[in-house]
Amino acid sequence: MPISRQWNIEPHCCAWCGGRVLSDVADVGHVRCADCGAEDGNGVKSICWCGAGSQLGDAPLTIHCGPNPDKSGSNMAEIVALQGPPPDPTSTRRKSAGRR
Repeated sequence: MPISRQWNIEPHCCAWCGGRVLSDVADVGHVRCADCGAEDGNGVKSICWCGAGSQLGDAPLTIHCGPNPDKSGSNMAEIVALQGPPPDPTSTRRKSAGRR
């Protein structure tokens, strides 16, 4: 009989397929993509886009996971890979007036 696992849905997307990244509740550091099944034991950033980058001309190009700024019928993902450094969590954020 297989042992069932519990997973948290993380605010990150898989670097291989774009699916949501899950973290194992009982096995800290063990993560898995909900779509393609990619797994790693080194935490969320081991399979997500955060920290990925390349060189574009003279400027480094950084990528991070974040909320989809252009959610629509053809692009319904909640979390996507975004260009640029992640926002500073200590900065003041504007509060949302409500849900769309």
